[in-house]
Amino acid sequence: MTDSLADLPASVSPQTREALAGKFELLIDGHFVDADEGGRRTSYDPATGRPLAEVVMAGAPDVERAVAAAARAFIGPWSRLSNFERARL
Repeated sequence: MTDSLADLPASVSPQTREALAGKFELLIDGHFVDADEGGRRTSYDPATGRPLAEVVMAGAPDVERAVAAAARAFIGPWSRLSNFERARL
């Protein structure tokens, strides 16, 4: 979304440059998905005011799906994993 990835400061890592070149989606139930509502918005670099990335804005139905997925995950095996085991995932 940036006007040019070459315009980013040299301190920006290659991984960050690659991530900014893509589009951002919601992560719900282990899958990257577009929003049912809410659409997309441009995120701006506060230091320069330039467009930085395009992000998905979750609407109420998206939040409900995410909360339901989180509840299922918590009731399932996720709640039985230690912090160390969760971090490894």
